[in-house]
Amino acid sequence: MPIVSLSQVGKSFGAERIFAQVNFQINEHDRIGLVGPNGAGKSTMLNILAGREQEDEGTIAVARSTRIGYLAQMVDFQPHNTLREEMLSVFAELRVWEQELHALAQEMAVPMIQEDSQLHAQLLARYDDLQMRYEHGGGYTYENRVEQVLDGLGFTR
Repeated sequence: MPIVSLSQVGKSFGAERIFAQVNFQINEHDRIGLVGPNGAGKSTMLNILAGREQEDEGTIAVARSTRIGYLAQMVDFQPHNTLREEMLSVFAELRVWEQELHALAQEMAVPMIQEDSQLHAQLLARYDDLQMRYEHGGGYTYENRVEQVLDGLGFTR
């Protein structure tokens, strides 16, 4: 069963047709490369798959459990960051949630807060909601995935 499937997908910018009638599917263990000359629409296709742009025609189906991320090719690296730190920057939202979860846990541990059942319940509800989003967003695995990608590309730690 494909995790991504495109059928008759097309994209134009004004009168310029970038691509038309694109059909392909990506299965779970596929390894793919997207190759073509400058201006062929590689970045546009990736932006469409990541939901950053909308296709003009055709249909795209993505399996429910599939998340597609995109690290823009524009070089905006911070010179003081390592490659690992730059890759982790893609997960900025998860990292903010991670910090908030930590802060909420510390706040809920305060005896005065535990005695205020209404406030404690509010904090617990916020924690539960945030933890669910964090988990579904890959919060417990994103650092390991970054390491796997870097290792797979042959970068040393």
